[in-house]
Amino acid sequence: MEMNRNEHFWRSATFYAAVVAAVVSLLVAYQQHKYRMEDLKKAADKELLQERRSALLTALEVVDNVYVNKNITKDKNFKPKPWPMQKARDAINKMIIYCEAPQETVVMFRQVMGIYDEKEKNNKFKPNISDFRRQVAKELHLPAVAFDDPNFLWYGNLPGAQ
Repeated sequence: MEMNRNEHFWRSATFYAAVVAAVVSLLVAYQQHKYRMEDLKKAADKELLQERRSALLTALEVVDNVYVNKNITKDKNFKPKPWPMQKARDAINKMIIYCEAPQETVVMFRQVMGIYDEKEKNNKFKPNISDFRRQVAKELHLPAVAFDDPNFLWYGNLPGAQ
């Protein structure tokens, strides 16, 4: 019994080689697409973390500006130093957009500077700069900050400090 050309093609090694080549090509294309998507996600995550870091470091800078302007020594000659309020607005806006826990982070930022709403004024827990630093570290996926210095304004007494 003789095979016609079509039957011979379907049973030939060429056909099976073509099928294997097609399957391998599809698998390679899928893997390349998968790796490309993973790379794009990593790049987006890295950019998000950079924006979050920028927002949080700006917030820490604002807190430092507020603390430096507190007259804790009751010096009669104390003169607060002006600082750009827009920095605080920028930090808040960016924290709201980029932080994983924006409510917690922005409320703590506000409270660290001594700004409380009516419901919060009676709270026993009043966050301080160390609490906010721990929150910043948490937002940046860093280990918990274990630094508390009760003399946190010592640098204001350095010679030449302004």
